[in-house]
Amino acid sequence: MPKVSTKARVPTAPTQRTDANTEADATVDTSHWRKSTIRVSTMITKTKAKTDYHLNEEDLSALEHVDTEYVKSCVVGLPALLTLNSHFVDRINRNVNKRLYKKREVEQKAWEKHGGPDGFDAYLKRLQATRSKRALAKRTAAQPSTSSGTVRMPTAQPLPGPSHDGRAWVLEACNKALDWHDRTYWNPYEGSFPLYESPRARAKPMQEALRFQATYPSSRPTVPLPASPTIDALRAILAEAPRLPKEQAYSFVEPVHILGVDATHHSWPEQDYSYEWSTWYLNSLFTALCNIITVHGTGEAGWLSVRWEVYDKYVECIGGISHDRQGGWADEAAHWLDGAYSLDEPRNIAFAVSSRSKSIVGSRYNQMLPYRTPADQLHVGRGR
Repeated sequence: MPKVSTKARVPTAPTQRTDANTEADATVDTSHWRKSTIRVSTMITKTKAKTDYHLNEEDLSALEHVDTEYVKSCVVGLPALLTLNSHFVDRINRNVNKRLYKKREVEQKAWEKHGGPDGFDAYLKRLQATRSKRALAKRTAAQPSTSSGTVRMPTAQPLPGPSHDGRAWVLEACNKALDWHDRTYWNPYEGSFPLYESPRARAKPMQEALRFQATYPSSRPTVPLPASPTIDALRAILAEAPRLPKEQAYSFVEPVHILGVDATHHSWPEQDYSYEWSTWYLNSLFTALCNIITVHGTGEAGWLSVRWEVYDKYVECIGGISHDRQGGWADEAAHWLDGAYSLDEPRNIAFAVSSRSKSIVGSRYNQMLPYRTPADQLHVGRGR
């Protein structure tokens, strides 16, 4: 039988726990803190307060808040591509609750939690350093193993070698796109993460770039077309092309305002802006291209060659090849290399999302092109 202890248990007094945060709040001297630059009327959602200022439920419970409800339009039951065409969109409205806090009070709470503005800034720097170390550790985690006397090296797909056809420039543009991503991606609360710095990390997207490369024409002209009235008119228009600021990571909250460039807001699948030349500039450009096709045709002496000048100018001014971890490779300027898109319902998705659908002149230009998209989708520069 198990032994039964005969010692009497002496009741102990409950331990009194003091709230360190409460005592700290009472003794914190805020007179030397810098003034907040946030407007008093600025609000912030509960989710953003947690992620941006690293507060928890207990921290936020002491702050005043406002519960709001709004109607959110959601796309249901259709692929992402079809949602770009209004004829195929099914939407439902859902009531979504949102809790809002005063952003200045949230900032003040974060300062109090970390001992002031300098303490919060130091915390963010430590957090950034820790996450950078973790990211570096993931890239260098696969080390040679010497167990059982055998050295095992991590296997990775080799980077694609230089292409011997006229598409070599595509792989160069893909490498530059990954460089641009590593150079410009930055979050003030998470720091910068160069995802494609090592050859191992770059191997997978560059293997996908081989399939992406195959969608482009096998050759491009090495010498520009000789001057003519119609070609000179096109080049004069391209010389005045509106352009976005170079080498700038654009905000997902506020669009870039440039004369001659239209910004379109996208709320699905995430907040983002896309940019396109304005209709007045596109009309003059399409008119010049139509005149070239009328005079020089759609062969090497006309459209097949001069389209590259428009493509290069669009890449320079608006954007070109880019990479997304979820969506793969894409080319914003690819439609300037593509042939005609079908105008028949319901197969006119490629036309509907292109700049050709923005004006009657663009539609006329599309009808003058040779038909080169049998799948009725974007042919040149399509992703994986």
